[in-house]
Amino acid sequence: MRTNGVSEEEEIEEIVRIINDESRAGASVVVEGETDRDALLGRGVTAHVLTLRELILGAKRGGLEGERILVLLDLDSEGEALLRRLRSLLPPTAKLDTALRERIRGTQRYRHGRRTIQQIFMAP
Repeated sequence: MRTNGVSEEEEIEEIVRIINDESRAGASVVVEGETDRDALLGRGVTAHVLTLRELILGAKRGGLEGERILVLLDLDSEGEALLRRLRSLLPPTAKLDTALRERIRGTQRYRHGRRTIQQIFMAP
């Protein structure tokens, strides 16, 4: 399906490109779990993708000072709750970037009811 001349696939490919560009600039990516990471990697994401658990363990070891983290938690109420919890657990110098979550909310896949990262990024 195409909206404004852009297909669902083109929207996702653009987001993957942005993730990879941001990663090359030093950002890490956090997702909820292994299936979300697998979905991103399967779509061509080359970034260092951490699960939420791995990120929290890294924070406890003090390894996230000044780190820029692209947050790709699910776009449902559980994902929102996890984001609030994550903000309270990370050091204030860790920079959580949620801009891509907002961009995903504008995609056709989101408008068609897909709310998890796995659903949004799974291959057609």
